[in-house]
Amino acid sequence: MKRYRAVKYTLFTCCYVFWVVSGLVTAVGFYSRVAKERGMLAPCWLDPALLLLLLGSLTFVLTFLGCCGSLRNAPCLLKTFAGFLSAVILLQVVAGAAAFLLTDTVMERTEAVMKRALLLYREDRDLENLVDFLQRKLQCCGVDSYLDWSHNQYFHCSQSNPSLEACAVPFSCCRGLHLQVTLVSLAAVQLFRIKQLQRLQREAAPRRSIHWFPAVTQVNDPAEPTRIQQNPAELIRTDHSVALLRFR
Repeated sequence: MKRYRAVKYTLFTCCYVFWVVSGLVTAVGFYSRVAKERGMLAPCWLDPALLLLLLGSLTFVLTFLGCCGSLRNAPCLLKTFAGFLSAVILLQVVAGAAAFLLTDTVMERTEAVMKRALLLYREDRDLENLVDFLQRKLQCCGVDSYLDWSHNQYFHCSQSNPSLEACAVPFSCCRGLHLQVTLVSLAAVQLFRIKQLQRLQREAAPRRSIHWFPAVTQVNDPAEPTRIQQNPAELIRTDHSVALLRFR
């Protein structure tokens, strides 16, 4: 009897913990999906929020069946829980065997998906964080090499690209002690691009002729001589202003 209770409450505790965690994951995925801006360019199968939502929902349902079945001693719920869990394990085994047998195909599909993710790097904040996490975790930069980032419109290296990140790579490509040096280099490249764009804007702007005018208001006012004759001090102050302006 004691062993039965130990197994029962151990199963309930494990299922309850996973049930709570899966509920939080589902809530985070749902919030991320709803809070996103409309018109995102990332497809659904590249959306981390949707993946979290589906994975969290599936785990939530399975662990809920395990909690209720173990707590209420319901054989039907326990059988359903065990059946779904066995099916998940079987699918994982089949997926692993298929990946081993079809390595080339899996690698090609994975590379295509990752390159598509690089193209949409700045278009989706969740996808951007996922790519940064993978590059830091795997200590890599791009799919094949850092040149993969040149296909992104923000990092494309060309004179006509107005982006400040042109000819650069994301900060997640940096590793270890080289992080500070790389950040300084990226800052220098951005400053160079800013000065280059400012120079191109100055060259493209139409030239305006500059004329010099004395600092005297209402030059063509016909009433000005009369006012100056009536007030000689005004004439002295006006001549003094013109002299100072010419001296400067």
